[in-house]
Amino acid sequence: MGWSPDYGLSNNVAWPAQFANARAIPAGSTFQNRAVSGSTPANWDRGGALNDVLAGIVHDQPDLTVMTLGANPLLDLFQGGRGIGCAVTLTDAELRACVRGFIRRQRAWCRGCARW
Repeated sequence: MGWSPDYGLSNNVAWPAQFANARAIPAGSTFQNRAVSGSTPANWDRGGALNDVLAGIVHDQPDLTVMTLGANPLLDLFQGGRGIGCAVTLTDAELRACVRGFIRRQRAWCRGCARW
């Protein structure tokens, strides 16, 4: 897997780069955008193609890590796919239950989180 030498700061497209540029955070050891467009939670989980990348990030012990894993498949489900039914639920509790079900099926949960 390869990333641009400045981790996308110069093109200022991704929101992490925009955040870093707005605060004058330099690339390299201070800022790294390790985004992989189109990846899914399963890609980053044990046995996934990107699990070694995630292990390296964890090994570096960063002060702050921001991750959005599986946003594309989940958004697709809720904007026009099978998950659109969640948008027409009648109560907040029904909406939460519907969304949690889709998150579980996409394997986008925290293994150690008791709330899921």
